[in-house]
Amino acid sequence: MRHVIIQKMKEELMKYEEVLSFFEAGSAAFQRNDEYSDIDMGIIVKDDFLEQAINIVESTISAISPLEQKYVIPQPTWHGHWQAFYHLKDTSPYLLLDVVILKESTPDTLAEVEVHGNPIVYFDKTGVVGTEHIDYAQLRDGILKRIDSIKFISGMLSNFVEKEIKRSRLIDAIDFYNNMFLRSLVTLLRIKYDPTRFSWGNRYLTHVLPEDIYNEIQDLFFIQDAKDLDNKQKIVMLKIHSMLKEDLLVNVPMVS
Repeated sequence: MRHVIIQKMKEELMKYEEVLSFFEAGSAAFQRNDEYSDIDMGIIVKDDFLEQAINIVESTISAISPLEQKYVIPQPTWHGHWQAFYHLKDTSPYLLLDVVILKESTPDTLAEVEVHGNPIVYFDKTGVVGTEHIDYAQLRDGILKRIDSIKFISGMLSNFVEKEIKRSRLIDAIDFYNNMFLRSLVTLLRIKYDPTRFSWGNRYLTHVLPEDIYNEIQDLFFIQDAKDLDNKQKIVMLKIHSMLKEDLLVNVPMVS
């Protein structure tokens, strides 16, 4: 079904000169797509062709299978493009269509190869898709700001989990642990091993971290009780302080 959807979309979109590019991103761009993967479609159009492109997309997929669910991301989206999710009735419950339609004048196509992998380009009249590269100066600046934030969290706020445990507010303690301290540790590890995606949180860690480190981090996500939380918070803090002493930007080029 994945192949059928992509092929039908390609055939229909190519009929219109106002549609400039059609490509697949997401897990397919990393050659990691499987039976559980979404289809992440990117479409670049002339600025005044957005509404028509939406109609083309929806009529094309509806001809393949009845549209069971649809959700359009409220505007403006965080990335500035139109985006919607679809699920077709006669497809796997895991197969979502994630469609992003970009206007030609919008500079960010969300396809920097260092971050988003190598998109599968089905056609590209502009020759733009797959040629975008990251701004390393901007990346370094973002990393340094995040490191400063982690220094603050692991310094002045370091006793937040302990305080909530002493108050017998275990849910609060776990929330601080997960969202402040464990998240900070994961971010530092991403900066070290996967700097271009340092802000991606817990996503795809199995592909990013060495196996032994991944197993250690995985264990830190599971909390048994207050005593276990207290012990793991101490482990997380030791790891954070140790990593903050490293040159975490060693693998980040100075310029693009």
